[in-house]
Amino acid sequence: MPAPTLIVQTTYAELLERCAASSFGDAFPEDGNFTSKTIKGRRYWYFQATSPKGRSQRYVGPETTKLLERIERHKELRQDEGERRALVSTLVRSYGLPAPLSRIGDIVAALAHAEWNVVPSVGVVPAGRVRIEVHNIGQVTHQVVLMRTDSFDPRLRLRGDRALVPSPVRSVVVRPGATSSFALSLR
Repeated sequence: MPAPTLIVQTTYAELLERCAASSFGDAFPEDGNFTSKTIKGRRYWYFQATSPKGRSQRYVGPETTKLLERIERHKELRQDEGERRALVSTLVRSYGLPAPLSRIGDIVAALAHAEWNVVPSVGVVPAGRVRIEVHNIGQVTHQVVLMRTDSFDPRLRLRGDRALVPSPVRSVVVRPGATSSFALSLR
């Protein structure tokens, strides 16, 4: 199969960006609002919503340019599903890419609404020092394990519902509403 043309790559990149942005929008219901607090000179954002149980507040993260852009686009992203479908249709009809199976769409939708997901701030980083920052916006504690692999998609062996991770590089446990970060050198 020949390498995809620049326009196919661009359309696909746009679809990936919209899906990543959508995962942020899906994490926060449309009927709430974002509010900030300044703590020790640094601004942090929270999402407030009202339900029959009362008012709730969830931690979103420290203020960054990217976070402010995502907050600004929050309402737009809630209505973006139709545009994402149009991008998929364009990739299929105009560029001859295979149509996704409906089951795969169901799986992707389930993952988007799952307790966790990965939204990288950049797709590729060069070798050298890198900082990993993990925000747990979910309701349960999660362990994030970073490991070296020989391929992009290694299949991990499982013991029950837990992955058996060979030689983890770094592991961190993040409680609901908490943020954890660490730096390491990539070779």
